[in-house]
This record gives sequence, C-alpha cells and structure tokens, in this order.
Amino acid sequence: MTARVSHKLSGWLTFLHLVAFSITTSLQPLDMSNPDLCVQPGCCLQRAEQLRLDCSARAISELHEAVVPAVVESLSLRRNGISRLERESFLRAPALRQLDLSSNDIQSVARQWWCPDNASVPVLKSLSLAHNRLKVIADGVFEGLESLTHLDLGYNNIRTLSKGSFWHLGRLKELVLDHNPLVRVNGDHFAPLGELRSIQLNHLGQVSLLRDAFRFVNGVETLGLAGNGILSVPRLLLGLTSLKSLDLSWNPLKRLHPLCLHGMPVLRTLNLSHLSHLSHVDAHAFGNLHNLRKLYLSFNPKLSAIHPDAFYRHPWSGGGQVVRLQELHLRQTGLQSLSPRLLDWDELLVADLSENHWICDCRLSWMAAVAVTQRWENEPRCAGPHLLEGRAIRDLSPSEFSCEPEQQPSMELSSSILMLCGIIVSAVATFLGVLFYQPLHAPGLTGLLENAGELSVTGTRCPPGGRLSPYECWPPLLSIAPCSEQGYHLPAQCYKM
Repeated sequence: MTARVSHKLSGWLTFLHLVAFSITTSLQPLDMSNPDLCVQPGCCLQRAEQLRLDCSARAISELHEAVVPAVVESLSLRRNGISRLERESFLRAPALRQLDLSSNDIQSVARQWWCPDNASVPVLKSLSLAHNRLKVIADGVFEGLESLTHLDLGYNNIRTLSKGSFWHLGRLKELVLDHNPLVRVNGDHFAPLGELRSIQLNHLGQVSLLRDAFRFVNGVETLGLAGNGILSVPRLLLGLTSLKSLDLSWNPLKRLHPLCLHGMPVLRTLNLSHLSHLSHVDAHAFGNLHNLRKLYLSFNPKLSAIHPDAFYRHPWSGGGQVVRLQELHLRQTGLQSLSPRLLDWDELLVADLSENHWICDCRLSWMAAVAVTQRWENEPRCAGPHLLEGRAIRDLSPSEFSCEPEQQPSMELSSSILMLCGIIVSAVATFLGVLFYQPLHAPGLTGLLENAGELSVTGTRCPPGGRLSPYECWPPLLSIAPCSEQGYHLPAQCYKM
C-alpha cells in the first residue's frame, strides 16, 4: 500500500521523519509495504492492519506543521525530547484517532496547536500528555478536539485549573489527573464535562476537594481518590448516585463508622486498601451498599476488628443483610479472628484472607469448613497457637480448634449479664412511667415535661423537632451529617441531625 503525503516539510519536521526516509525538505512517498521500513532512520509502521505509526524514542525535539499520513489512525511520539506544543504543531491528521505524546519534556501548550485544517471534522478520540512538565492548562488549549473522549494529564506539575481549562471537551468520558500537585478542585473546573464517566484524581497530595467538586459531573461511574490525605469519607460523594467504582486507598482513614458510606446505591467496587491508620470497621459500615460486589481491604496493618454486622443494614433501614459480595480481599491486616456471620461465605467467588495473624481457636473453626468448599486465592494459615503455627487452616480438623477454659463464656457470666440487662430495662421503664403517667401538676415535673422535646433519657439535649422516646431522641435522623472521626452517639443519646 502506498500513500503520498502532500505537504511541505519544515526543517523541524524532518527530525520527525513522518515520511520514514532520509532528512529532506522535498516530498517523499511513504511505502507502508516496504519490509525495510523499520530499519530506516525514521518511524516504524507496526502491524499495518492496525494503522499504527510508532515514532517513539527518535530524539525528536520540535513539532511544526506536522502532517500525519491519511492512512494512520494511531501515532506514538513517546519518549522524545519535545519541549512544547506551538501553534500549528500539527497541521493535518485526517484519520488520526489516538495520539500519544507522553514521556516528553512538554512544558507549555499553545492554543490552536492541533490541526486547524481539519478542525471542522475532528476525529481524535484519545490524547496522552502524561509524564511531561506541564504546570498549567490554559483556557482554550483543547480547541479543535471536540471529539476527544479520553485525556491523560497524569504525572505533570499542574498546580491549578481554571474554568476554561477543559473548554471544548464536552464529549470527554475519561479524565486522568493523577500525580499532579493540585491545590484545589472545585465544581467550576469540570463544568464543561457533562458527559464525564471516569475521573482519576489519585495521589494529588494534600488537595482540597471542595463540597461542590463534582456537582457538574454527577454521572461519574468511576472515581479515584487514592493518596489524597483524606481523613474521613468525604460528604461530596453523596451526590454521585451513578458511582460504580470508588478508590479511597492510601488515605489516613482511621475508622469506618456506620452510615459513612451511603448515597451510592449502585456502587459495585470499593478499594480501601493501604489505609495505614484504619483500626476498626463498625457495624453497618457497608450496610447501605446494596450492590457492592468487590471489596478491597488488604494491607491495612492496624485493622484489628470488623464488626459482625458490618454488611448489615441498620435497624432503622429495616435491618438484615443485603450485601452479597463476590470478592473479598483481606490480605496482610492486623486481624486475628473473624465472625462467620460477617458474610454469606458460600457466595464468594474470590476470597483472599492470607498473611493475617489468625489465631486458630474455637472461634475460627468455621473457616476450616468454608475453606474445604471454597477456593481461596491464597491459602490462609494459622499464626497461633504455637502448635498450629504455619498450618493451613484448610488442613485442620475440628478438634484442633480449641479454646482455653477462660475463653469459654461461663454460665455464671451469662447470668450476670442477663441480670444487669434486666436491671437497666426496669430502671428505664420506671423512669418513663413516672415521666409520662404522673399528673402534669406534680411537683418538679412541670419544667421537665416542658423540655421533654429537648431531653433524651440520659439527659442529653435532643435536636429541634426531636421528642423523647424509650430509647433515644426521635426521629434520630432527619438528614445525615458528614461522618467524622467521632462518628455518632450510641443509642440512648441524641444522634447528630
């Protein structure tokens, strides 16, 4: 196949060698069927059926009025020395759909750098400017790229964005901004990107994510927020009702409180790995993620407890377990035991519980039974007691899972607990009887009843609109406050409004 390139090469363009022959300023044919093409000092056409031209690592330093042959759909200019994209760096690229300019030395991008000759019929779909030295994305630099659906700006030095940074990109589906020292992200930055479905904002450092950051892109399905110094699950996630995949790994989250992860009804994949400060997963932490299928909790060395009800809905929401995980990755944590009622283990398709400090006593005997029928991704082994250290849990017999006598709950302790519960219930019932059934004019009760809408059983003040009930200020939740490190008060106290 032969294609003739009809353009005048500039002195700089000869270094690009898009015509794949010697340095010249005259027109040259490009014979793509030439078997010696890759031996020449120019570019190499890789697998002609894919129409991909590879010009990577060719010591190219400048681009000016480059014309891409009409048959080329993919062009790689990776690992060159290109320092900037000037006006009309590319003159024509009539069929180009993918352009890779990554791993260069690009520090600036001028307006109208891209193909003014065919701007009326844009076809480019994917552009990578990753691993360069960009510091700013000026307004309007993507003019002529209205057809772009994928943009990679990762691994640059971008500190600020403006309202016009992403003008002309109304069809963009995927945006990558990983590993940039961005100071702040707000909603105006993404305002032109109404069709965006994936945003990667990983490892931006101590970036400030404003509450309205995603208000114009609420159709996002994939969001990466790893490595951003996030201390608690951000409230700005509440509006992302289409979110299917969320990455919060490599953040200093300490605890997952009830109801912190809510407002994401179709979330299927959640990555909470590499949380170096995470110590506890509380009851109902995942209970509102009804469609969760893949959970990553690996490499959390301080994680010592996962509440048995972590995947159960809160009683206010009807209770019961609605989360049906298919994959659980729980590798290299501080866990020593795990409740059998945490999940329906038979429904798991992939499970990795390896490299944990499992104490193989009577409380973990269920795991051996599950391991016989379940194919573990990596074999979990005992870290104790000493006689079982290093043994695969799958290989242990039921009799080997023993507990010391002091670990077994005694009848005396159970009776004491029941007696204590009875005393507490009786005291509460007596108090309520006095409160609600004594005459209103009884001495000392008038003022108390006047404030009954403000006081809980324990004397804690209720929020406006709450009223006294046998257990707590009711209604406990009219709207959900952002979760914090303190979480929310336990029953018999006032819940945050």
